[in-house]
This record gives sequence, structure tokens and C-alpha cells, in this order.
Amino acid sequence: MATEPLLLKIPEAARRLGCGRTFLYGLVRRGEIPCVHLGRSARIPAAALDQYVLRLGMRAALQRQAWQ
Repeated sequence: MATEPLLLKIPEAARRLGCGRTFLYGLVRRGEIPCVHLGRSARIPAAALDQYVLRLGMRAALQRQAWQ
């Protein structure tokens, strides 16, 4: 039984979101996605990606509502 890791390397997280590493680093820098460090290695909590996508969906829904 394969389980998904709790922490993802930056390239893995970017691949999961369907974006580039530079874009993901920007999200981390702006505080939109949290990042933890294990030594010198930056990792993204897998749950943080899910929460980010949910926030994007909610933001889009609110914008659609405002236009109606």
C-alpha cells in the first residue's frame, strides 16, 4: 500500500500543482503556501497544496458572485 508523503520537495509540489518551481517559490515567498525546512532542504506540506487550491476556488466563486 503506497502512501503519499506528508512533505513534498519543491519540484514535486510544483508538479502536483501543475506550475513551475519559480512560480511555487513566489507563492512561498508571498506567504500563500507555507514551507518548512529540514536542514537546508525546503519542503511543502501536502495538505497546504490542497488548502491553497480550495482558497483559489473560493476566491473565484466570490468573484463570479460579484459580477452577477
